[in-house]
Amino acid sequence: NRLSILRNEIIDKLKKKNFNNSLLDFYASQTGIYLFLDLSDDEVNELKIKYGIYMISGGRVNITSINSKNIDYFVDSINSSLNKV
Repeated sequence: NRLSILRNEIIDKLKKKNFNNSLLDFYASQTGIYLFLDLSDDEVNELKIKYGIYMISGGRVNITSINSKNIDYFVDSINSSLNKV
């Protein structure tokens, strides 16, 4: 239940930032400890190098370590890296 709430909170925060990604509904439909962001290897590397967010190639990230103290940083990093105009 905690992970479902957390996933929805991540998605809601991305929406509030006008995150431009057609996959938000796909993110919301996922279950379990992983959030699959469907990222290119370059996007995964940028998140790792620039923001210190680690995930496996393809953009699968374990969300169990996200909490109220770091969720905004996580969302801001995803948004800054992926929502380029």
